[in-house]
Amino acid sequence: MQDSKEVIALSNCHLSDITTVERTQRDGKKEKTECPVAIADYNNILGGVDLSDQKVSLYDFDRKSTKWWEKVFYKLFMTAVVNAYILFHESKQRKIPLLQFIVPLAEAMMMEGKENATVKRKRTGRPSNASKLMLNVGDHLPVEGPTRRRCVCCAKVKKEKRTKTVCTMCKIALCKDCFAVYHT
Repeated sequence: MQDSKEVIALSNCHLSDITTVERTQRDGKKEKTECPVAIADYNNILGGVDLSDQKVSLYDFDRKSTKWWEKVFYKLFMTAVVNAYILFHESKQRKIPLLQFIVPLAEAMMMEGKENATVKRKRTGRPSNASKLMLNVGDHLPVEGPTRRRCVCCAKVKKEKRTKTVCTMCKIALCKDCFAVYHT
């Protein structure tokens, strides 16, 4: 029998050794199964799920599409938040729900990010040759070129779109969807 939820264990005192443990199945029978030593020690010392793990699982960020390192990051981050919450409860008389502890923390972190964000300045100066060409709207006409080439706009967003359409003025390949967008 195997647990249904994926478990992430990070230890600086265990090797990646495997040990045999005894598990009780739903029907009451005992079954021996293999388990990492770190998990076996965790279960022996802490007796299963402790308060911190229980609270972390309330706001778990576990998505199948998430990369493994993001799962580890969010697990460690939420563990730090919950540990801070537990310490807060030990030092204060009033008890507040975990969510009421997390929301102001998240808002403070977002404000810190806004204050440290750099604002991009609008570039000034004389226009480049390409922008001068685009200002001459009347001469930009789509014509069919001799060969199929990659659309310049699509290539910028890493789309593999080939076209025979070329701008008479700019001399670049542009598909029918991107022609007007490029020249505005």
